[in-house]
Amino acid sequence: MIDLVADADMPDGALLLSETISRAPDEPVNYILRGEIWLSVGDTGRAAADFLKARELAERRWASSAWGYLDQAYRDRAEAGLAACGSSGARQREPEQSLRL
Repeated sequence: MIDLVADADMPDGALLLSETISRAPDEPVNYILRGEIWLSVGDTGRAAADFLKARELAERRWASSAWGYLDQAYRDRAEAGLAACGSSGARQREPEQSLRL
């Protein structure tokens, strides 16, 4: 779990999402949204950490779901966030991880 200490420079949205994450730590969308906030203020380190966590959670849920369209979308959005961060954690989708129809 990502440990964030609130500071005076923390955007309000990131603070609210941190509170939401503490209540629902397995929801990838909250990490994606917070990562996008970090990215918008130029904190690529925190953004990448959130995108990596979101991708991990989405992949875990997607692998066990017969209808993982939403989790696939979360995974793709986390990948896009990582790419925007210039993170080495970004990777191309392997063929076996493509959307199941």
